[in-house]
Amino acid sequence: MLLQILKSTILVAPWKALETASATTKAFHEYPIDRTIPDRVQEIVLFTSDNEADNGKEALVLFRNALGGSVINLPKHGHYGLQDMGTEAFPELLHLIGS
Repeated sequence: MLLQILKSTILVAPWKALETASATTKAFHEYPIDRTIPDRVQEIVLFTSDNEADNGKEALVLFRNALGGSVINLPKHGHYGLQDMGTEAFPELLHLIGS
């Protein structure tokens, strides 16, 4: 099988719960990180924020250790939702996608 190499993979506020609260969320948060992704992607970028929850910051470390890549830390963006950012605009992501 011929694998296609992707130009980039962008993870925005990646999350992987280290402890889950219920059986419902367990399946969503407990999964292995595919450490072969860097073999199929030219560039990996992870977005985080200074006011992301501690679990999110810990998850970022897990993803970075497993996948490598560069980290973009945007202040006051939280978990990158409307409530955290105060806007739907995300020009930094659009710029990265367009480059």
